[in-house]
Amino acid sequence: MTSQACTRQWDKKVKFGNSFITRLFTIPVEQKKCQGISCYCVSEKRELKKICKDIMKKTGVHIEVSSLNNQNLMIVVMGKDDAVLRAQQKFVNKLKPQEKKAKNSSNLNEAPNTKISVPRPLNHSDVIKISGTKEDIEKAACEIQVIIDKKTGVSVEVPSLHSPSETTFLRRYQEKLGPGPSHLFEEASKVIVAEVSAPSWLHKYIIGRKGASIKHVIQDFPMVLVEFNNRASKIKLEGPQCELERASKTLENMIADLKASFTYEEIHVNPHYYRHVAEKYRDNVYGLQNETLIMAHISSDSEQRSLIRIEGNLADVTRVKQELQEMVHKMNKEITKECMIDKRFHDNIIGSKGEKVKNIRDKFNQVNIELPEQGIKSGKVRIRGCKEDVENCYQYLVQLNQDLLANNYCHKFQVYSQFLKYIIDKGRSEIWKIETETETKIVLPPENSKTNTLIIIGRKENVMASEKRITSLQDELGNVEDVDVIIPAIFHQSIIGIKGQQIRSISANCGYVRIVFPRRGSIKDKFILRGPKEDVDKAKHQLTELLQKKQQFRFTVELKARPEYHKFLIGVKGANVKKVRQKTGARIVFPTNSDEDKETITITGHKEAAMEAKKILEDMMEDLFSVEQES
Repeated sequence: MTSQACTRQWDKKVKFGNSFITRLFTIPVEQKKCQGISCYCVSEKRELKKICKDIMKKTGVHIEVSSLNNQNLMIVVMGKDDAVLRAQQKFVNKLKPQEKKAKNSSNLNEAPNTKISVPRPLNHSDVIKISGTKEDIEKAACEIQVIIDKKTGVSVEVPSLHSPSETTFLRRYQEKLGPGPSHLFEEASKVIVAEVSAPSWLHKYIIGRKGASIKHVIQDFPMVLVEFNNRASKIKLEGPQCELERASKTLENMIADLKASFTYEEIHVNPHYYRHVAEKYRDNVYGLQNETLIMAHISSDSEQRSLIRIEGNLADVTRVKQELQEMVHKMNKEITKECMIDKRFHDNIIGSKGEKVKNIRDKFNQVNIELPEQGIKSGKVRIRGCKEDVENCYQYLVQLNQDLLANNYCHKFQVYSQFLKYIIDKGRSEIWKIETETETKIVLPPENSKTNTLIIIGRKENVMASEKRITSLQDELGNVEDVDVIIPAIFHQSIIGIKGQQIRSISANCGYVRIVFPRRGSIKDKFILRGPKEDVDKAKHQLTELLQKKQQFRFTVELKARPEYHKFLIGVKGANVKKVRQKTGARIVFPTNSDEDKETITITGHKEAAMEAKKILEDMMEDLFSVEQES
């Protein structure tokens, strides 16, 4: 795995939300039974999982469910505050008992987002105030109306849907309200809210994995709802006063114990080295976590890319902080050096599952070795670590690259088609013998391939020896002969073709006979053909035919003209000579200042074209001569 990939996984692992709450509440065993849900039935567990999945999909929260010792369900809901409230309401509605409500009873707690303020008798007020969303206000108002009608006959004023107000009023003289407000106050005062102070970083330890630590509080006080906000240093509790006071006390004792045994430290790292710290010491940090049961966070926030936070018990955090500071101090003294390694050898350096590169790192005190990602053609390898270790590793990799280059010299050469067929059918043992004795690797062309090219890999001197052995074997097995073909030097370039394309085509069409031609600029005119007699004769015939065609096109004729006439024959910007070329197809070459012969004009092309071009130029010269005589 590349270092960049490691960094992305590391960053992904430590991202935190910044506006989420965690709310915990219970579902009584009686309510579970009403829905037929039991923690011990697989099919009913699936039904509960289906309910959670549906609510999570609709609200965007995360829900975890576990069973308490008293068989009640503990529900943990995490997400944005409004989404958590909606999820809780949906969960309760899904599992609430399907009983017919009594005509004369009302549950004011079914709208958890409302606040009901009922005046005390001594306040001499005739206003009952309900605050919340319009939907919850209307629901609470209907229930209040039932109570008021039964007790006193007092009406309720609810704001219209178009009104911006979210407050409902009950207006009547205090003495006529009778027992209605008192009954309402008694109903509303059943649930109260309290807050317990706790640093936000302790919240996860208070909750525990899947609520394991807070479970006993929820279990002992099933009517208490607990809410954590990761941006606040408080825990919100909601429930009956009798249970809430005891739950708060229990929670405060738990927090006090955690504060006494847990702490945190923050280490600032130079942002320039921050990414290298995350890459190089990732395994070290996780090792420290496993050893001391602490948590170490490396921020992915671009604005806080210099902070490492350690949490755990005091002794371990102090020790780990010192170790990390030593790591950072060492990192500040590190250097980076780059070396070039042939791209084809990168897999050799990495090894299967990275074991080879790991051995190199172990050999040089855990230096960081960064290779280009797959798909990038660069051969640049970056080494980072202490100066002495980096220098030693650099020398090792340079030498390794040189050894790999020396041992992987690659040479390609073509064999005759008849010989390749022999190798494939009968001669593999001969090739294996040459490989063994020369310590090389010989790669045959793929089956049904149109090429006759063999590839030999190994040390250069061994590769050359292997080629010589194969050539000797080829000559022994085939009826090989050498034939000379005379081709004037003037036609060499046109016969060979651009980058040798034409001569290679002739060789391929003739069983890959070997065609040796003079070097460019040579005055020699001999082409040497080598191969099986049948293939050599075929190649000789093709070269002869091609030469004849070139000779026909290469007809040359010369024309003498005084140098002062040349500029008139050429014309302004070559206009005159261009017309002649376009009309005849012949090539016209005028002498340059460096030529000794300043009068000879050379015309080449097919004979008819060259002679026609010569006639046109002669006519132009006569016109020039006539004009000159008249003047």
